[in-house]
Amino acid sequence: MARSHKATGTGKVVATHELDSGSIVVVIESGVPGSRRRYNVKKDVFGEFTCTCPDHVYRERQCKHIAVAKGVIQATPKGEF
Repeated sequence: MARSHKATGTGKVVATHELDSGSIVVVIESGVPGSRRRYNVKKDVFGEFTCTCPDHVYRERQCKHIAVAKGVIQATPKGEF
């Protein structure tokens, strides 16, 4: 089930999904008008986070999108995705 969330300082959460595997995906729209990008942040069943943004992919570190996704997941009651 997708949910809509408020904008944050680092982007707007446009959807959250819980996959059959138990993983959670948070879709974040980031950037300025005219050059917006969407990134998928995934929390796997082991609690590890990945993001499709270049900062995470190439630098292999936690990006701002992962920080936002962690906050959204913590604030969302279990079973509400």
